[in-house]
Amino acid sequence: MVCCSFIYMLAPLAMLPFAAGAAILSIWGSRLLFERLDPASFANDTKATGNETFVGINTDRFHGLPPMLEDNIWLFTLLMPLYTILSELFQLIGPVLVCRLLPCVSTPLDVPIWSWRAAVASMKMFMATKASANLGDASIQGWYLGLCGAKIGKESTMAEQTLLPETVEIGKNSFFASGNTLTSVEVDQGRYRIPCRTIIGDDCFFGNDNHVVEGIPAQTFVGLRTWVPTMPAEPSSLFGNPAMRFGRPGGEGKAPQGTRWEIFWFHFSTSFIDLFGWKILRSFEQGLSASIGRTAFPAYPKTGWYGQFVAEVFLFALVDLIGWYLVSILFVRCIYHDGVPQQNHYYSRHVMAWFNANKIRKVFKPPFQAEGTLWHASYMRMFGTKVGKRFFSPNADVMIDPIFGRLGDDVTVDYNAQVRQHSFEDNMLKWGPNWIHSGTTIMQAGMVAMSDTGEGVALMRGAVTWKGLLLEPGTAYDGAPAQPVMTTQELVMQELADPTA
Repeated sequence: MVCCSFIYMLAPLAMLPFAAGAAILSIWGSRLLFERLDPASFANDTKATGNETFVGINTDRFHGLPPMLEDNIWLFTLLMPLYTILSELFQLIGPVLVCRLLPCVSTPLDVPIWSWRAAVASMKMFMATKASANLGDASIQGWYLGLCGAKIGKESTMAEQTLLPETVEIGKNSFFASGNTLTSVEVDQGRYRIPCRTIIGDDCFFGNDNHVVEGIPAQTFVGLRTWVPTMPAEPSSLFGNPAMRFGRPGGEGKAPQGTRWEIFWFHFSTSFIDLFGWKILRSFEQGLSASIGRTAFPAYPKTGWYGQFVAEVFLFALVDLIGWYLVSILFVRCIYHDGVPQQNHYYSRHVMAWFNANKIRKVFKPPFQAEGTLWHASYMRMFGTKVGKRFFSPNADVMIDPIFGRLGDDVTVDYNAQVRQHSFEDNMLKWGPNWIHSGTTIMQAGMVAMSDTGEGVALMRGAVTWKGLLLEPGTAYDGAPAQPVMTTQELVMQELADPTA
């Protein structure tokens, strides 16, 4: 049993070379076709001069690379960052051109899904949303979506959103956290419909993962995973699915607005370092792998080339692993750890470090799969999460804020379920920690948000907790906001009696 468990734990490590395999295969194929083949004798010349080389490579007669690169292989490490910058620029320019040059999408719209109007609307929404996700928390997010056709008021700040730009109007001084859907687009029974524009008033606040269809009036607060299908009659605070009104206490005075230096660093850090810097560093790592590989193995020999090929695969995998560990683990733990203050204003260096850490984890992804394996808990501990025994989850990102994660023994977090340890309101970022005690199960798409659980708690499918809620031991919760519905034992008996319930 121990031997089987050990092998199961090492299985993701064995997959490391295959993570880099696609890149290596393309490099190897390009070598065979273009690297040093003599085009005059490509069809029938299989002889070589000096040391025998594979399929007619003649190092004295033809070089596929420019002479400068042949003599200075290290230039690959500079060319890859240049390619990354150009690629990022094209990814930003493309959606703007599509949204501006293709025919305007008017509302209301009700056409078959195969209509060219539906295709245009879908393309604009897809490309703008993808570009918005790439920008993330960049300070130019609102300006960029304005270039795509959205109407966005002054001093409005936002992270990535899902939207069809020309059907969205946003007032001034509004704040949008990540993951919101701001559109009335619906696809149903072969029809593509956009019933109305989505209009957001001034001084509004959006938490994460909300869906607003028609819009909201000025000075409205929308919490977490809230669905607002129609325009509310008056300003209020909304939370849940369907949205319910709740009384929300005001902020404790006016939050600091940031010094000139802090505001400058906010723009530079989010719109240059996070957008370009980490990807440039990542591409430098890839260029370094290519340079080392070409230097160590300038050409594959006719005999014994298999060993060099495998060695180059492992070389790329090793550089990838080292780069991920140095940047995503060690560097991030230096700038983002549980010693930071638990309340910080929006422009503080701790919030900027939080933005940096989030972007780094997206760029420097782990070169192996840990989720669903016996060493998932050890992997999470590297990011700062305190995890007990016998933890299981098939999710890659269980903790939204890993440094404040506290998990007891025998905790299970099912597909698309998460634990959140922060809130962003009144221009302040407020962190946990929050405890998920032993024996807790968070079922599919459930979220424990800024809350603590007792032992043996079950959060049912799609349920979302109130901020600051203490989930009672041995109790099952359901709904958004989550409410106690039965004991955990009753839930287990119900699931056994009808697994499809």
